[in-house]
Amino acid sequence: GIAVGSGYPTTVGAYDVSFGGNWDAVITKFNSTGTALVYSTYIGGSDADQPHSLVTDAAGNLVILGVTASSNFPTTSGTYDNSFNGGNFLLEDGIYYNNGIDIFVAKLNTTGSALLGSTYIGGSSNDGFSLNTQLKFNYADHARGEVVLDDYNNIYITSSTKSSNFPTTSGSHQQTLGGDYDAIVASFSSDLTTLSWSTYLGGSSGDAGYSIRANNNMVAVCGGTLSSNIGATPGTIHSTRPGGVDGYVATFDKSNGFLNALTYLGTSAYDQAY
Repeated sequence: GIAVGSGYPTTVGAYDVSFGGNWDAVITKFNSTGTALVYSTYIGGSDADQPHSLVTDAAGNLVILGVTASSNFPTTSGTYDNSFNGGNFLLEDGIYYNNGIDIFVAKLNTTGSALLGSTYIGGSSNDGFSLNTQLKFNYADHARGEVVLDDYNNIYITSSTKSSNFPTTSGSHQQTLGGDYDAIVASFSSDLTTLSWSTYLGGSSGDAGYSIRANNNMVAVCGGTLSSNIGATPGTIHSTRPGGVDGYVATFDKSNGFLNALTYLGTSAYDQAY
């Protein structure tokens, strides 16, 4: 969750027991009966920080996806990107993101006492939020996004970006911003040192990435779109846009982010895929 000040219950020996500033991410683990804290910690810098999704690996380490406006968000040596990329001032749901926002991905050890890895990823505009007014329909739709792991603990994320220079990789599906907001899909090594592949997913209007899954062969992503040219592939359920706001489902080659198939999902009314 998020904390707006000091006093959130932390535990002795946790990674960070002090409030950083503006808003911090807070990560709390309870025992199986909910009667005691296993660990509880702040994670953040001097501006606003917010977690969006988290998942544990087989060892109990916790991987967290979120957004940060902090130029001093805690990153770890040797990870993909230790530098805040900035963005445009943003006021959203009463939270001031004074420096714009980047996506962060962080891995907390099983006792909550140390970061095993932590990295920024983003471009020079705002990353991690989808603020298109037609896609932002339900509460916190703008803050949707997800992180998952495969059997080898490689890390996969989907989210959204407004940056025309979001980092992408050669051979992936799409290396240029389609327009307005695009979804993004990216894969990291398990230690967050390497961006294995990264791609935009979007057409000339607004697009957002909400949920992701990975198996041994492919990565699947779903979200919402206003674009009639998002890149639907022939022979799929809806290779042309039904109309209104639509959902979509896309599958990618797990090794390089190449698009295997994409279908719209919806009707002529309002639809999104979560």
